[in-house]
Amino acid sequence: MNNNGKLRRILMFHGLQICNNVLNVWSDAIADEFRNKGIDVGFIDLNKSGEDLADEYVREINKGFDAAVALNSYGQHETTMAGESVFDYLDVPFYNWILDHPCEHTKDILSGLKKYHIICIDRDHAEYVKRYFPNIAGVHFIPLGAKRSIQSDGYTKEEFAGRKYDVIFTGSCFSLEEIGNMIGNLPEDMRVVSTDMIEYMVDNRNVKNEEALKYALRKNNIVLKDEEFRDYAHKTAKTNPFVRGYIRKEMICYAAESGVRFDLFGEGWDDLKGMDNLTIHGSVSYAESVELCSESKISFNVMPLFKDGLHDRIPTAMLMGSAVLTDTSTYINEIFNTDGSEKELLLYDISCPETIGEIIKEALDDPDKLYEVAERGRIKAEKKLTWEQRVEELIRIIEGSI
Repeated sequence: MNNNGKLRRILMFHGLQICNNVLNVWSDAIADEFRNKGIDVGFIDLNKSGEDLADEYVREINKGFDAAVALNSYGQHETTMAGESVFDYLDVPFYNWILDHPCEHTKDILSGLKKYHIICIDRDHAEYVKRYFPNIAGVHFIPLGAKRSIQSDGYTKEEFAGRKYDVIFTGSCFSLEEIGNMIGNLPEDMRVVSTDMIEYMVDNRNVKNEEALKYALRKNNIVLKDEEFRDYAHKTAKTNPFVRGYIRKEMICYAAESGVRFDLFGEGWDDLKGMDNLTIHGSVSYAESVELCSESKISFNVMPLFKDGLHDRIPTAMLMGSAVLTDTSTYINEIFNTDGSEKELLLYDISCPETIGEIIKEALDDPDKLYEVAERGRIKAEKKLTWEQRVEELIRIIEGSI
């Protein structure tokens, strides 16, 4: 560890290629920015096991590192030294950048690491961790960034107007049947609470997950202490992807039924095949999904019930020169111009799905104006929302703890 408070070397992790390999892609992007700042990065390959994995750690320990940075808890549990976590043994901080609601990572957060920091992509999530995990060394808010693209600048209005796709959505649709079965297998009290949560979030689309849980607990006359609430939140966490999948499908169906041509890229949309105005392309890699934004006039986004954060689809699409259409959050309202002639993205009301078609049609009917929205969004993302800026924030936080 350095004694001068300057970050010299970081340890990061490569893991299983889940979610179209996005965690590894983002880890590499973050590592590139560390290196651009003169900070060395070592990687542990978590696909290895046994002695091979131990050799990975020995190599990195011999080189030394000042902190570890992980996405979604990858690398947190894989090895120990002298009967304790390798990070505790070496007395280095571990930064876990959680990309979901923290309730989905309850067991990881309760691991007991001494210098354990949680990075959240939503300010509500950060407040949740502070309340329900009070022994964490540090809780920080840093939304995800995106990578600059050579293709994202220099395009003309004519090139924009000639893009291949009018509107794309790059994301999967969760199987409501599968998630419903998981919820159905919960103990009766949690099953009832989960059902009430889902109904409440579908009817009141601006509430956050824990607000829905508190409503359902009150409805069922269940009183919990904070530790018990934290356990309930973890075990009822499937309510979030259920509602998210329901809303995604609803919004896209309303748009298509209104006559908007929509192209879907991702898994789980097969039941919409044959629907007029919808073209379903199936799963694509994360890198392909990024490039698709450069071929689309509008990139559609549905926030994953994060009410005070930012989804990575927004800066990614902006940096590829695509106009973003999204529902909003407190954070989005703060950092973007969303009204008037200087708007940097387009907004829709998630509570009024019947309006989505007209919003899209109006935007497409004025390609020059839509181009200007896309260009203003690109400029904002270049200045504020790249991985470079996010890693600069992270470096400041880490250097405050070493």
